Formats: sequence, structure tokens, C-alpha cells
Amino acid sequence: MKPQIIVKNLKIDQHTHRYVMNRLRLALDRLLLKVGGITVRLTDVNGPRGGIDKTCQINLTVPGHKPIVVTERSVDLLAAIDRATHVAARSLSRMMKRDERLLRRRKGAAALPAAAAETAADLELDLELDDGLASPA
Repeated sequence: MKPQIIVKNLKIDQHTHRYVMNRLRLALDRLLLKVGGITVRLTDVNGPRGGIDKTCQINLTVPGHKPIVVTERSVDLLAAIDRATHVAARSLSRMMKRDERLLRRRKGAAALPAAAAETAADLELDLELDDGLASPA
């Protein structure tokens, strides 16, 4: 999957484009298969006036979930890209862990009645054996 990079009020060179692609690849490496689409928006809010106005917004679409949208702003565009990719990867990782926990709970809840029946049968067997030992001969 190729991320879509949208640039507004900025001129980025090939180095910056490669930097964005590498940061995304490194940050999302093990979770990349879960992501349906990636959009990166790089903007300069104030234009040539300067200030803390370089913005990197990353949208991750994950099938079956709400999109993850992370926006970071900095004086330096590369710093904004670094922070945004880090936060997006952490958010995606938390989402996947939450899904795994819910799946384990559902599997555990489905297995619970069977485990309870086995425990009840074992308890009855133990009671029968105890009764046999406790009776006078």
C-alpha cells in the first residue's frame, strides 16, 4: 500500500518525501498489514511569516474501526513528521491490543460454560469418592 502525501503551502524536495515514507515504514512496520489506507498532509499554516506553523497530519484507515487522525505542529517540518508518525503508530498499536483483549475475552466467555460443566462433574466425582472413604466398613 502506498501512502498518499498531500502538500499545501509548502515545497518539499525528494529528500523530505523519502523521509516521510521511511518514517511511516519504520513506525508502522509490523502493523502495516492491518492498515487499509494512509494519508499524510503536510502544510505550512502561516506561509512565509514563520512561527510554529508546520503541520503534519496522518490519517490511518483501519477496516472495521474509526480512522486514526494525528496532527502535530512544529517549527521544523521533520520534527512534526517524527512526532506524528510516533503517535499514529502508538495509537494503532493500542487499537490492535484492545481488539486482541476483546477477542480473548469472547473466546474465554465461550469456553467458560464448558469449563464450568467439567468442574461440576469433577466436583461430583470427588464428592462420591469422599463419601465412599468416609463410610464405616
